[in-house]
Amino acid sequence: EHQLKHRSVKSEYVNGIRVTDAVAMECTRDAVGSIRVQIEALFSVGISNSQMAGAGIHVASGTYISSCPDGLHEGVDFAYTGRIRKLDSEAIFRNLDARSIVMLSPLAYSITGEVFNVNSEQVATYTASAINADKLIFLLDGKGLRSARRQIIRQLTGQAAAEILKSRRKLDPEAAVHLESAVEASQKGVERVHLVPQWTTGALLQELYTTDGVGTL
Repeated sequence: EHQLKHRSVKSEYVNGIRVTDAVAMECTRDAVGSIRVQIEALFSVGISNSQMAGAGIHVASGTYISSCPDGLHEGVDFAYTGRIRKLDSEAIFRNLDARSIVMLSPLAYSITGEVFNVNSEQVATYTASAINADKLIFLLDGKGLRSARRQIIRQLTGQAAAEILKSRRKLDPEAAVHLESAVEASQKGVERVHLVPQWTTGALLQELYTTDGVGTL
């Protein structure tokens, strides 16, 4: 989004899905490459007076996800927006067995060598199901999933979450997207899905290591 704004290009969405034209694809590649380098640099920290001293963490990224074009919908050509065709779970497990962190991005590759922009929630949900993950955690930019009284909803069953989506209740758009992904993951066998407001101080630690957490389970 920042890259597009910098170029004075307006984002185009249809039914919540980004239309990725050539300019948007170039911006996406630049952004993903930049963020990947930043993440790898953070995991490389190992100086003696840091919390990462002696950790020796390795990050593996690559062509784990193959995709195909999303195609034409309601008269709109989604161009370089893609959908997942296959995940190389065996390659992921090999890296996990080698004690590496596997980093996936919303970029996926076709059998003809083209690059497509895939919805990041789709990548997370598809991957969690494919590798039989015990837990899937989404970090939200907004205030999380809240009740009509604006209080964080601490816990839901998959069925209750699905009923919220079917109801006429107005949800924060980001929370709705992630709740839909949570329901899909739950239906595909992921036992626990967390929706965590990431701007809360120590959000991930609080969610995982306190009784009530700070998000929605």
